[in-house]
Amino acid sequence: MPSPRPTPRASQGEPQGVPIDARGPTPRSLRRIYDEHHAFVRRNAIRLGIPHGHADDVVQEVFVTLVRRSEALGEFRSMRALLFAIERRVCANYRRKLDRKAVQALPAAALLAVDDDGFDRIEAAHTVARFLRRLDEPRREVFVLAELEGMSAPEIAEALGINVNTVYTRLRAARQRFFRLVSAREEHHGG
Repeated sequence: MPSPRPTPRASQGEPQGVPIDARGPTPRSLRRIYDEHHAFVRRNAIRLGIPHGHADDVVQEVFVTLVRRSEALGEFRSMRALLFAIERRVCANYRRKLDRKAVQALPAAALLAVDDDGFDRIEAAHTVARFLRRLDEPRREVFVLAELEGMSAPEIAEALGINVNTVYTRLRAARQRFFRLVSAREEHHGG
């Protein structure tokens, strides 16, 4: 007889059974939280566009933030919801850091290369970075995950905990803004 599969607690919308007060987690409760939720946090770091090789750094930062931000614990009914809320911010910051390092790590010859249409790579990288900085967080998350990380709309919906139609709406709006920015740049530069 097959053994019954455990049902995920997150779908029940109940607290995760880890007693924590406003002073923060004790070492024992933190260990329990880590043991119960490490795989969840790591899996979602990758889903939010963090490369596999950097996922453990993000996991560590999420749990460090949990300890530092213990006053926020009372705002969430579910430990998984709290961890994901922390993780979204940590991942966004980590992706920005990786993007900056990637541009800095490019060899000078590659940075100075100009495409057939006259659009150099440094300018392209700065254009995208400026665009992302100006875009509101919900649209930025969807745009980065779809356009830069190659995730599908259903994957993005799952990672962000939103409806797939909301993903499409945010992505369409972000793409329209991006195309307007690129078009304005081309007009300004005579492209």
